[in-house]
Amino acid sequence: MNSTNVIQGNPTKLFFIEMITRDISIKDSILDLLDNSIDGANKINPISYDGLFIDITINNNVFIVNDNCGGFDLETAQKYAFRFGRPDTAPPTEGSIGRFGVGMKRALFKIGQNFEVESRTAHDHFQIDVDVKKWKDQKIKIKNEKDDLVEVEDWNFSYTMITDESLNLNENGTYIKVFNLNKEVASIFEDNSFLNELKDDIERLLNFSLEKGIKITLNGRVLRKKGIVLFSSESKPYIVEKFIDGVRIRIAAGLSFCW
Repeated sequence: MNSTNVIQGNPTKLFFIEMITRDISIKDSILDLLDNSIDGANKINPISYDGLFIDITINNNVFIVNDNCGGFDLETAQKYAFRFGRPDTAPPTEGSIGRFGVGMKRALFKIGQNFEVESRTAHDHFQIDVDVKKWKDQKIKIKNEKDDLVEVEDWNFSYTMITDESLNLNENGTYIKVFNLNKEVASIFEDNSFLNELKDDIERLLNFSLEKGIKITLNGRVLRKKGIVLFSSESKPYIVEKFIDGVRIRIAAGLSFCW
């Protein structure tokens, strides 16, 4: 095919970032990341999360999620976690509520302009550092059908293997840090009412996980599981998590309960 007859239809990175972050709130972005931690905890022990933790730090300068929920290996990072969209060859994630498709990347792009993702498993310990501005400008030269070198956008991320065992993770888990926060996000993160609402939402949406023993802290504050509460007709529905046939679902009910 003659190159003069080709109209390029590939998306730009800026367009893609704007599209995937447009319709998600900051709060949902954070919950997306927590879902991935819970998925990891469930892979370790679906019956009990005792001994596992998720520590969240939020202020107008930085956002950090640190957990000891098993992490994800380098193969997962290379083939799935940092790809835009889930490949057809991706293995099924039974019971998963996190999404290694656009979920994690969407959250990170939504929050700030720089992010670090460190993961440690029994076999791998690596870190991915991304400066979003530099990544958006990143190019690579490839050969076209005429064997000519042409410059195209490079969508790849680079990683570094970690040999210093005490960098951020002393045990298997994931450490995510976002800084150089987007301006509107920095403003939201210094609002105490937002932090209180986020605390309530995490306690409500991850109540089942808290029941199973995971320890979640928000700026050093330990979040608590909910007990049995009867709501009036004017109250918002109470949402719980539950496994049915190996699938985690969220249930809204007028009456909350423990099992």
